Amino acid sequence: MDSNWFATRTRRVVAVVAAAGIVASLAACSSDAAPQEEATGAFDWKRYEGETIEVLLNQHPWQAAIEPRLADFEELTGITVNVTTLPEDQLRQRVQVELSSQSTAVDVFMSGALAEGRLFAEQGWYEDLTPYVENASLTSDEYAFDDFASDVIGAHEIDGQLIGVPIQIETNMLFYRTDVLDELGLEVPTTTDELEEAAKAITEQTDLYGFTARGRGAAATSQLAPYLYGFGSQWNDEDGKAAFTSAEGVEAFEYYGRMLREYGPSGAVNNSWQEVLPLFQQGQLAMFSDASVFATQLLDPEQSTVTDKVGFAPIPAGPEANGQAFWGWALGMSPFSEKKNAAWLFMQWASSPDVVAELQTEDGVAGARDSITSFPDSLPQAWIDAFSASRSVARSQHPTIAPVPEARDIIGNAVITAIEGGDVEAAVEQAGADFDGLTP
Repeated sequence: MDSNWFATRTRRVVAVVAAAGIVASLAACSSDAAPQEEATGAFDWKRYEGETIEVLLNQHPWQAAIEPRLADFEELTGITVNVTTLPEDQLRQRVQVELSSQSTAVDVFMSGALAEGRLFAEQGWYEDLTPYVENASLTSDEYAFDDFASDVIGAHEIDGQLIGVPIQIETNMLFYRTDVLDELGLEVPTTTDELEEAAKAITEQTDLYGFTARGRGAAATSQLAPYLYGFGSQWNDEDGKAAFTSAEGVEAFEYYGRMLREYGPSGAVNNSWQEVLPLFQQGQLAMFSDASVFATQLLDPEQSTVTDKVGFAPIPAGPEANGQAFWGWALGMSPFSEKKNAAWLFMQWASSPDVVAELQTEDGVAGARDSITSFPDSLPQAWIDAFSASRSVARSQHPTIAPVPEARDIIGNAVITAIEGGDVEAAVEQAGADFDGLTP
């Protein structure tokens, strides 16, 4: 995500909206709005047959898995789905422009609610989905809303409003070369000390990079999160103020920066997953940590030269905790949609037990439902075990304040200092002061 652009654009949009005096009307149109019409009687998938809805999706494994199945929804409901798929930064740009202008041209959009959720909610840019879930005329008995993981649903509830339905979950994960560890007689790292020892040994004894991860400022913060938690710190306290400035937090920044600086490629501050992933696929990198969703790309022989040499493990535990973290995408509904009930039928279908099970079992796209535990044979048991172990204790990757994009930019500056070997304590302290300036 181009978070510098996103933060700047958000400030401009909010300023324009405020200047026009319509912030209040945006809020009134959104979270507490009723469905477009009173739906009564028995639930019926064909209730809105003949309508057309507009859906904006991010280019993502979930999107790639759901699009070929849209014909099933259209046959089930008689509703036509027009999909526009965009790269993540362009998606956020398009969604923000549409919602800030109160456009009726978008009905459903893919949203990283753990990132922009609070900011969008404050602007009234999400329809509250609670009335839809609770309306038996609009929601099938088979939807089983209680089957969603409670912590994930909790992350999508802001001020008592359900801002989205989760469609997939990913955790941070350690990827490693099984053959390299075997050749050097190294065990799979389970602690951060062991991870550094292994990275050092590989760097010194082979021609591979021992370890790397995202280093590109804001993009690195989601990958720093499990290490921050493992060292015994967190992003913010209950009042929204910086907590990562603790001694434990500084130690986590120092560790992360040292790992990338000493055991990875030069120029790590320019690398996000787009640069790191190919290094592993091309056999130049022995270990890296990133999102669990990338397993399929590492195992695809058309993309990777090391498909039979990939190992999977949870992020190694830090000195204070087993610091796992998760991220997930959701579907949100525009509060300005004129086809909200039809939109809800699509969202309900896309996050239903049958569809989630199909995507998880056939495509390996992990859903957020507790009852669905099967994965395709193409995902090895080691990946399933690592994902399950991480998922069971994972916390959100991001701070729990509204201006997450700006917070990531601020924290990212300290990450860059750590990678470059600068004064980490001073950089983290400055980041904390800037972070505290984001909220009253």
